[in-house]
Amino acid sequence: MQSSKPRGGCLKFTAKHGNLLYYSRMSRYKPATDPKAEFEKTLDALIHLLLTAKGHLTIGRGVGKMITDEPEISHAGPTFWALTIYAHFDAAQLLAFKLYDKRPETITIERLLALAEANPQIFPHSTVAQVSAVVKTARYQIAGLEAPLKRIHAKRNRVIAHLEQTAVHDPAKVEAATRVTFSDLNQVFFFAEGILNELAGAFRDTAAGFDLVGGTDYEVVGDWIVRGKCAHLKKYEAEFGPWEGSRPKKYP
Repeated sequence: MQSSKPRGGCLKFTAKHGNLLYYSRMSRYKPATDPKAEFEKTLDALIHLLLTAKGHLTIGRGVGKMITDEPEISHAGPTFWALTIYAHFDAAQLLAFKLYDKRPETITIERLLALAEANPQIFPHSTVAQVSAVVKTARYQIAGLEAPLKRIHAKRNRVIAHLEQTAVHDPAKVEAATRVTFSDLNQVFFFAEGILNELAGAFRDTAAGFDLVGGTDYEVVGDWIVRGKCAHLKKYEAEFGPWEGSRPKKYP
């Protein structure tokens, strides 16, 4: 996976007729009996989902960098670290899928937009025209994410949630179709964050932060592993002489 910052080009409107039809179908969802309460609960659920998704991505990448920078941490439990990284990346991709899931009766960004579009009167900090503009812009942005969302949906449907038979018959084909990059995840999270905060501002004049508290506490674990290895080496060398094997980079 390769890292890349979101580019302005992904704002380009590339929606096909089918996507436009999907975005405009309010009938796909059950009417809200209490629109204000449902909007707030849906907004909070999506904020939590996005916070968790970005946390998984941050931790997965951070752990990978940590054990690359200090291989002795990886040597302490190579299988554990490898599976930990893959688990975080799979979780980030699955949650990215959930944000933009197209199935009816799911909690998604589109559901939040549909609630806002149908109930502009529930936004005390914006006019009806402003709410309409936020919804319209958000849908243009989502339409511009067609390519990364296609890969994310394919990864979830063909590999993570299900394992299709093509993985046996033609694994290269499946790998090519489901190759989700850091750039893909960065883009879908970047626009999700912007959309949620635009709506949160219009609804309750607030903005959410999406940096997970304690999201780098894996560094404490890595530091203790290094400390333990250094202590062990000092004890060994005091008794047997110089250690000829690998050692932590911070070993004095």
